[in-house]
Amino acid sequence: MLALLVNKRSYRDPLWLATGLLFGGTTAYFLLWFNAFTMHDYYLLTTLVLPLFVWLSFLRVYRNSLAALKWPAYLIGGALVLNAAYYNAGVQYYRYHEYPKDFTWQEDAATLENYLREIGVPRTAKVVSIPDPSPNISLYLANNPGWTDALAGEIDGLDFYLDRGASYLIMLDTTALSRPNLEKYIKEKVGEHGVIQIFTIGRPGSDDE
Repeated sequence: MLALLVNKRSYRDPLWLATGLLFGGTTAYFLLWFNAFTMHDYYLLTTLVLPLFVWLSFLRVYRNSLAALKWPAYLIGGALVLNAAYYNAGVQYYRYHEYPKDFTWQEDAATLENYLREIGVPRTAKVVSIPDPSPNISLYLANNPGWTDALAGEIDGLDFYLDRGASYLIMLDTTALSRPNLEKYIKEKVGEHGVIQIFTIGRPGSDDE
């Protein structure tokens, strides 16, 4: 970017506009998704459009000057690739060996799907899985369709979900017991997997399970 600024006359106005828009959009995207990059580093692929665009523009403007610097350019490029590989190795090690668990139920949830099938909860059964602020982490691990706290804030009443076919409540830890309106929807405890408890649910006063 600095090299292009120094040689601004060789860089046409439409390209400056495109570069500015890309820079602004990439910066906004990076800031909005920053907290997700540690476990979802592939989201960074979107941001690579900007450096690629700037690099190609740099080569276009300085192509004549760089013709005599072929080998230094290869060396710099190789060093950047090695640095990226080293950095990625560090990220992967941190992810799988040192990254703290976000939720106390993660270890038990890793084997939740097999347990659900063992106690007779079918793959197609719709479940309410709480407390889970993510859109689908526990649902993915259970391999069942359903709902988490992500869109509702904090699920308390279950009428909305019962209307849409929910038949089980997966209580990921005991903090969900503090929700005042939840207990009246619980019919029967059908399983316990570590800290995770599974219940059938129904409308208050109903004998259906």
